[in-house]
Amino acid sequence: MILYLLIIFTIMTLGSWLLIDNIKVRLVTGWISILLLLISTVSLSANMNYHFGMQKEITYSSKKIIYTAGPLNSPQNLLITKEIGSNSNNYILIYRNSQKSIKPSAHFVPNRKQTAQLIRSRATYRLADVQQATIQTEQIKWVYQNQLMKTLFKVNDETELIKQKAIVTVPKTDWIVMPFNQINKNNNLKI
Repeated sequence: MILYLLIIFTIMTLGSWLLIDNIKVRLVTGWISILLLLISTVSLSANMNYHFGMQKEITYSSKKIIYTAGPLNSPQNLLITKEIGSNSNNYILIYRNSQKSIKPSAHFVPNRKQTAQLIRSRATYRLADVQQATIQTEQIKWVYQNQLMKTLFKVNDETELIKQKAIVTVPKTDWIVMPFNQINKNNNLKI
């Protein structure tokens, strides 16, 4: 919408300075249209650079139970990790989503086609005194403050992701966290 307003105010500015013969009317309409053009240009620039008209929104997913990546009949549960980079504390995590899953699957594998999402997303784990292994995701993104700002500045349907963090919490007592390179190669696990 702001782009349409910029076009309208530009045409108004040109028209008022070039087409109006009466000097008093030309000055009043000319300066008003320049002021409106300036305000809309500054507000568009502020929205693009400083997120004017937006606010941060934090959402937490509900905790979901996860299941072992190891054999289902094993008394010891297993979480397999593969660090992305070195000393990043950002991991690809391998576990089952349900007890009925035949094979464990890799989660939080980076999508190299979406580099902005890759940089802003993290996944990690922690050991704690809990009964079940769970995962919870925290997502922070920019959203519009109200309907007017949304109408003025929204160009596409996407919201801008600031940060996404997934934390897998596993019990200290009956879970083992094992790096991917220590897994037997006969398991056919691939990331």
